[in-house]
Amino acid sequence: MKWVFRLSFVGVGLGLAIAFMYLSYASPPLRQVKISEIINLPNTEGVRVDDQKVTKGNSITSGQQLITLQSTRVGIQEATGAARLGANSSLILRNDCFQLGAGEAVIAGAQGCIGAVVISSADGIYTVERLGYLAEVKVLAGQVDLSIPSNPAVGAVSLQPNQKVTVNWTGDEIGPVRLMLPQEVTTIANGELFQGFQVALPNQTKIAALQPPVAISPISKPAPSVKPTPAPTTPQLPVVKEAPTDPQFTPAARADYSTNGDDAELNDASDTPRYVRRRVPPNGFNERYSSRRRVRSPYASNSYRRRTPSYSAPDYGNSGDESPAAPSAPPRVEQPHPNRETVPPPVVEEPLPMVIEQPVAPIPVVPEGSVVVPAY
Repeated sequence: MKWVFRLSFVGVGLGLAIAFMYLSYASPPLRQVKISEIINLPNTEGVRVDDQKVTKGNSITSGQQLITLQSTRVGIQEATGAARLGANSSLILRNDCFQLGAGEAVIAGAQGCIGAVVISSADGIYTVERLGYLAEVKVLAGQVDLSIPSNPAVGAVSLQPNQKVTVNWTGDEIGPVRLMLPQEVTTIANGELFQGFQVALPNQTKIAALQPPVAISPISKPAPSVKPTPAPTTPQLPVVKEAPTDPQFTPAARADYSTNGDDAELNDASDTPRYVRRRVPPNGFNERYSSRRRVRSPYASNSYRRRTPSYSAPDYGNSGDESPAAPSAPPRVEQPHPNRETVPPPVVEEPLPMVIEQPVAPIPVVPEGSVVVPAY
């Protein structure tokens, strides 16, 4: 009997061990995240997990609820993802997602859910905000997919950076995808989900609104080209050409050489000098019609002689003769054009005689049966 009792006891223990091992492998492991940051004001209640106050460094496991009170924000982090919770918000840690209960949160590199809507993203950053029975999802970086597993009739929707969508908290429908304005993205980047936190989110550098402004160096303008000042130039005096002189003969002072009627020309010009000397005319000599040539071309003929013009214009100032008048122009007679047709003269119609109307005496009315006697 003792051996039977011992064998039964060993069998029961072995069965319990096998059952415990099976249950441990069959049930999923509990998810655990760590509280990385808590931002709150002094003398505030801070952050609570299942109505218990927690501090930085504490952990949260699956099924626990994280609550932030007024003026308190918290950041949680795990191996592959992270999340931040705003003030007056609540979040329940699930094995497969961060489930937002109230308020707003930003999730990076992890799956989130609100109501029946599942938000999945491998490397994206998005915000989730509950607005009554509605929820609004805004994508800041990466690609985010929305789906409703409980309602397969509603198709999945993909969102790109700077896009947002409004969904029904019960999972009945997903609204249209809209584009966020740059001011809206800047408001989120400067809001409570990003300002004041020291631990960065995964892939936070992909958010353009969080990048520091790039200093743009001013474009340097080229220095204006300065033209060199020209050196002062000395004005050059005009070159005065000297009159050609004959080396065989030097004219004497107060001598005039010209071919005038008083000069005598020799027959043999080859044996005589090229210039003939004559006396200077006395003062008062009229040289109006005389032509002088001080230097004679050596190529001119020796028989060439300038003569005094024999014609002088008549002077009508002192005499009584009148200057001849120009003949008058003949009268201009218009000639018909040869190609133009002859126009007949206009026809003048005689005026109609005037008719004067005369008054007509009225015809007397004669009664019937009476005799009319003509009057002469």
